[in-house]
Amino acid sequence: MPKKISIITGPIVGLNSTKFIDQSIGFGQNVGEKIVSFNLFSEILEQCGAECRNAYEEAIQIGHLLNGYEYQFKCMRDKAYLALARKIDHLSKDTSVIIRTPASIEWRGYNLVLKDHRIIAETLRPDLVLTLINAEWKIKEHLGGNYGQHALRVIAQQKELSISKILEWLGSEVSVSEDWAEWARYLTGKKVKHLVFGMETPSLRNRKNYIPDV
Repeated sequence: MPKKISIITGPIVGLNSTKFIDQSIGFGQNVGEKIVSFNLFSEILEQCGAECRNAYEEAIQIGHLLNGYEYQFKCMRDKAYLALARKIDHLSKDTSVIIRTPASIEWRGYNLVLKDHRIIAETLRPDLVLTLINAEWKIKEHLGGNYGQHALRVIAQQKELSISKILEWLGSEVSVSEDWAEWARYLTGKKVKHLVFGMETPSLRNRKNYIPDV
C-alpha cells in the first residue's frame, strides 16, 4: 500500500485542476516525493470504452454520463473506485496517491451531491480529503474562456454561472468533502483530515499577479 492516499475534490469545471495537480506532482518530485495521480471520471470513461482525444471530447462524454440514470452513474463510480483501489494496491510503499473527483456537480441549475463516502472509505481508506478552491471571480473568468464555456455547456448544461451560484458550488464541495472525511474517520478508525486549499496566491513582488500555490 502507498504511504499516503489523498482524495482531491473541487468543482469539475472552472479550476483547471489537472494542470495544477501536474505542477504539484512536479514540485513533489523536486523535493523527493513520488506521487501518482488518478482521475475518477477518466477511470469511468476508460471502463465504458470511451475514446477521448482531448479535454473537449472528455467533457462531452462526462456530460453523457450525467444525462443517464442516477443509479447507473452511481454504480459506475463504485466500480471505478474498486478498480482504482486494485491499481493502488500494486504501488510501492514509497509512493503517495492523488485521486481527483468532484464531491458535487452543478447540473441544470441543481447541485448533485455525490454520495460516495462509504465506497471511498471502504475501498481506498484515504488519509486526507483536500478541497481545491479559488476566488469566485477567478473561476468565473476561467469559465468565460473557450474550454470553460464548452465544459459548462456540456457538463453543467448551463450557459453561465453567477458569482452567487459559484459560491454555492464551492460551499457544497467543502461541506460534502468534510462529510467524506468524517465518514472515513468513522469507518476506518484513521485520523482522516479535511483541508481546504486555495490554488492561487498573490505574488510577493506584485500582489495583483496570482501564481499557482503548488
